[in-house]
Amino acid sequence: MDEVRQACSPSLTWEEFEAGAPGQLSLRPEAPTVAERAYLNLARWHRHALARGRSGSMPWSDSLLELSCLLLAVEWGDDFTDVARRQTSLNLELAEDRDWTKALTWSLCEATYARRSPADSRAVRKLVVNLAHHNSGVRLWMLYLGWICRQWLPSVEAISALLTNLAEALIGQEEAVALARELSGNDEEFSRLASEFRPKEMFAKQYSRRLDEAKRSGFTWGFAALRSMESECRQMLEAEVLGLRLASTDHGPGDRAPR
Repeated sequence: MDEVRQACSPSLTWEEFEAGAPGQLSLRPEAPTVAERAYLNLARWHRHALARGRSGSMPWSDSLLELSCLLLAVEWGDDFTDVARRQTSLNLELAEDRDWTKALTWSLCEATYARRSPADSRAVRKLVVNLAHHNSGVRLWMLYLGWICRQWLPSVEAISALLTNLAEALIGQEEAVALARELSGNDEEFSRLASEFRPKEMFAKQYSRRLDEAKRSGFTWGFAALRSMESECRQMLEAEVLGLRLASTDHGPGDRAPR
């Protein structure tokens, strides 16, 4: 009878197996990478932060959790199992009820294991459209997301939006230049594209002045902020990975359990 029950039980995920849940392993169970274990811990902690916070009220440390998850998804998402994918869906569902900018982050995480190329996903298209968002807080967040998943961005459309920021934005123009320069590949190509860009007439003088300033800096304008953000994410990931156990049941960074 026990053998019949076992045969009828659903196949276990690696996480259920490690937790001692009843059921059976599939013939070829997917084993998690260290990156997936770290992703799950950070994603679950961020879900808890989403549940307790209000729209737009998250501290920077919670936003770093989110960006760190995206960084893991971009670099390692191809190897994630259904355990991480389900967690991403749960976070996306919760974020959609609170803040579309947070939901976009988890949609980008989902894009990494979709059937189509992430560059062709709706999430990436939405990100590009909002790189020049009129709200400075949203715009900066889009620039952070764009930097993390820059390898997915369509260069022509993204650079056009970023140069619009250089012409018009009061905040974020330095980061916009840095991301546009990164997408261009080298200084010469960026300089050519920036020279050919035609801003709105009312911003033409401001654009010219800012572009000259960017040239004088060697187009390093804004790299510090974006690289500092990525460095903070990688430090968080390093701390999380070094604290992982072989069969982890952690729910957040630093071995903390959500309350």
